Amino acid sequence: MIWGVLWFLCFRFLFKVFCLLILLKFFYCFIQRFLGF
Repeated sequence: MIWGVLWFLCFRFLFKVFCLLILLKFFYCFIQRFLGF
């Protein structure tokens, strides 16, 4: 039971980090294109 909860929390944390990395990459590309004009 405890291992399942820890695995779920770890998975959710990794998912949040993955989403943040994608958002940062998207904003970086958007700003780079916006400043490129």
